[in-house]
This record gives sequence, C-alpha cells and structure tokens, in this order.
Amino acid sequence: MCGQGGGPDFLVAWPTAEIGFMDPLIAADVVYGSLPEEKRIKEVDKMIGDSSPYPSAGAYYIQDIIDPRETRNYLIKVLRIVRDSEDWILSEHHIANWPTKF
Repeated sequence: MCGQGGGPDFLVAWPTAEIGFMDPLIAADVVYGSLPEEKRIKEVDKMIGDSSPYPSAGAYYIQDIIDPRETRNYLIKVLRIVRDSEDWILSEHHIANWPTKF
C-alpha cells in the first residue's frame, strides 16, 4: 500500500498480490487499445504476469512473498525485531520523510 517510497521497514506480499497502480485489464486498454485483438490479448497476458509479486521480489522491491496463513506469525516476528532493536532506528519514521504529493 505504500511501496518503497513510503520508507517501510519491511515490505512483503502474498503470492496472489497484484502490484501496480492500475488494474492490468484497464491498463492494457489504455496502452494497447488500438492493437488487433489477438495481439492485444498477448499484451494483456504479459501485463497480468508483470503485476504478480514475483518480478518485484526478484528486483528486491519487496523482501519476501509469504503464505497468507503465515501473516500473523510474520507480523509477530517483525514486531519483535522492531521492539528489540537496540537503537530503535528500524521503527523511527520522521514526518519529514513522508510523501508530500499524492
């Protein structure tokens, strides 16, 4: 929901996540609306594949892809890491670092 620009300490996704600013089908209409239908379908399939979390994990934009059933355990582990950090630098977020434009 915030991406790397928001300065999160940990950024993970479920395997079913769609990463993008627009629904892939709508994006394909905007970008490839004038293509013949067969070619457009190929491009739509590519956009859908590109919106999966795996390319983002491969490029290190997210740290991990977690099983949804493990979300609670993951959050507990992360909160313990932040709580136990000696200098609290992990959870320190100054308002000056927040985005100013939306």
